[in-house]
Amino acid sequence: MNINTLLHLVGICLLWGLTNPFLKTGSAGIENVRGGGLAKLKFLLFSWKWLVPFLVNQMGAFLFYALLSAEDMTLVVPAANVLTLVVTGMTGHLLGERLTKGALLGILIMMAGVAICMYDNYRNTVINAP
Repeated sequence: MNINTLLHLVGICLLWGLTNPFLKTGSAGIENVRGGGLAKLKFLLFSWKWLVPFLVNQMGAFLFYALLSAEDMTLVVPAANVLTLVVTGMTGHLLGERLTKGALLGILIMMAGVAICMYDNYRNTVINAP
């Protein structure tokens, strides 16, 4: 994984992780909307508190698929998922949500797993390269 790939990955995780808590808060009140799915969709689309984070989040999705087309999926997907979870947890914490010790331990274990995957990829592509 080169530095350009790593920067793209960090950007994706920031776009996703920073917007996830805002998507949650922006959708507050949807449970009170009467009607079916179309009424709920209208509620979300006319709520800037949900729509702006959603559009930013989708920019992250666009970058993710662009990165998948150029990099090893078995490395990019787990790394993006774990780093997004870390950023989401930190953002949620800054917005007042509580992170439990179990959640923090789980994040550390997942980060260790991704680090092992990244090391294995590095070892196979750089150290053992013909």
